[in-house]
Amino acid sequence: MRPNALRRGLAAASIVALAACSPPQTNFSQRAGFDRYFTANPPRREAPSEEERALLARHAPRFMLPPGHPGLIGFYEDYIAHGRLLDGEGRLIARDPDRTQLNAVRDRPRVEFVHEPLQGPATPTVLGRVERRAGPEPDGAPWTYLTYSAVFRVSGLPSAMASWEELALGLIADLDDWHQLDHYTAATIAFDQTMRPVALTLQQHNGHRTHLFGRDLPWPDDGRPVLDVAIRSNELYIHRDGRVLRRAIPMPNPETMRYLVTGRGKPWLSADDVTEAQTEARFRLDALPHDDAFYGFKGFLGERRRLQGRSGPPGAEYNIWPSAKGKTTEMLVGYWHEDDEGTLQAIDEAARSDDFPLHFAKLRRERFLRDLDCVRRVMPRC
Repeated sequence: MRPNALRRGLAAASIVALAACSPPQTNFSQRAGFDRYFTANPPRREAPSEEERALLARHAPRFMLPPGHPGLIGFYEDYIAHGRLLDGEGRLIARDPDRTQLNAVRDRPRVEFVHEPLQGPATPTVLGRVERRAGPEPDGAPWTYLTYSAVFRVSGLPSAMASWEELALGLIADLDDWHQLDHYTAATIAFDQTMRPVALTLQQHNGHRTHLFGRDLPWPDDGRPVLDVAIRSNELYIHRDGRVLRRAIPMPNPETMRYLVTGRGKPWLSADDVTEAQTEARFRLDALPHDDAFYGFKGFLGERRRLQGRSGPPGAEYNIWPSAKGKTTEMLVGYWHEDDEGTLQAIDEAARSDDFPLHFAKLRRERFLRDLDCVRRVMPRC
């Protein structure tokens, strides 16, 4: 058997073996460190002010959908309102629950919501959030972060998979419905202490990517960044015309990050995303208190399934390793560039630490501030 054939055979066997596993009892929300972070940084309970809502509306991104995409939905209106809320033993708590019922069990990590989609028009909704946190500069001056969470009914696998991978996985799972609910598709715009727009951070799969305005992309004339929604996986990318292949990884670590930077050594059983912007999504912008279950639910916001990675996610706040939580750190951990020697050096150094994401963010802080200073001084070669 040739090496490639052997590799494919082993991969297919691994996939089948994983499919036989029992559904998980708890999820990422139970990682050590989250409780400590939220105790030190309690989520705000108040609803956003009218001023904050106006700020969110002024800079809401424009989402470009690929051909045939089902589009955005409303989290409570179209998703939670249709399904069963179950305790950890499969017993029914509520059918077609509302926001109050979901929030009542927000802190129970074994609770599961099983979505039962209905035919009919959706209520496309993007949920906005305003946070003010100490920025990355030495004086710790407060920066303002606007986060926009697009919501999709299901998340599929990246569409640039090898044909043999699609065949093997397609025998045991729906590649378009890999797991129920996709709400980690988020974009955050960072403003410095003078309310000058600085950076755009996109969550892509389980990682982040930060673009500096004035260096990596221009600030849009209308103040609304244009983002492409990937085929099948829904991941967000900076808009580009036509059909575009985007490097993607399932989870950031030294090996996978090197692939993102260099395009070499593609991780085993990983696939890239594809975008093909065709139509702009219409949506209403809404906002919830930061302690809402949309952000802080500890259980499963989608059906628990056997194959690894197919169970529904917890709340949207469980979006990165606990040690790297916080908008400023998340912005820095995503500040990397393709074909950049400095990024590779930071990856190698962070790989020697016992906390790769946090150490990588600390190493990228100096480069981020240097590039920011260059942009502020309007230098031609930033």
